[in-house]
Amino acid sequence: MGGLLQPSVIRDRQSACLAVLVLVLTVTSPALGCGWWGDGEDDGPDALVVEPDNRSGASGSPSTPAEMARLSRDYRLGNAVVQDYAQARRWARLAAEGGDVGAMNDLATMLEAGLGGPTDIAEARLWFRKSAERGFAPAQHSLAMMLRDGRGGPANPQEASLWLRKAAEGGHVSAEIDLAEELWRRDDSAAPWTACFWWLVALESGAQGSPQRCQKEAPILDDQELIGIAQDAREWVRAHQQGHATTEGNRK
Repeated sequence: MGGLLQPSVIRDRQSACLAVLVLVLTVTSPALGCGWWGDGEDDGPDALVVEPDNRSGASGSPSTPAEMARLSRDYRLGNAVVQDYAQARRWARLAAEGGDVGAMNDLATMLEAGLGGPTDIAEARLWFRKSAERGFAPAQHSLAMMLRDGRGGPANPQEASLWLRKAAEGGHVSAEIDLAEELWRRDDSAAPWTACFWWLVALESGAQGSPQRCQKEAPILDDQELIGIAQDAREWVRAHQQGHATTEGNRK
């Protein structure tokens, strides 16, 4: 047989590699958000997010954009008030016009979905952009998808890719998944490594999926490379949580 590995040996090596990847990625996972401000997923390191301490709630008269944004969220979720999407949208607009970044994103989401009033995709795109430009990762992801699909304005795949990467680098898990998927579709020698990195970052951050996806999509990566990428992903997430993540770890 010379130096060829037996099939059983290859299977054992693949199983061992997958086991190590799973071990490297075993951590306590945070809850994932759904694109609204304050609902659990990372909003981005530079986003100007309203603090809970600013809440005035239904019992007070909101006088600042932060308080208006909090009241909008209360009406949307029915927190201590009767759920009312029209009121949620009204207060989100007032807060957004006052400069609250999270409210800009929430207003855009309600405009896109027709929640609390008529659907307006073009205006939704404008508000997503305003929020995205101020560092709000969920808005960056939403803007990327609108630019990719040409919703609310002309399609712009190149700009869409830039915003998608910004959202992923901001810690938005859904964007990390979409970025990995986009990179796997590219004919680029660096794409398999980078795609696997963002896929494993998403898993490390709590997304559902298997590390084995990297082996399926990027068979050119060997066992040691896969283990190294998994370690880099874990270190990136830890650094991001501490507020100083670097783009795609330390390896190029």
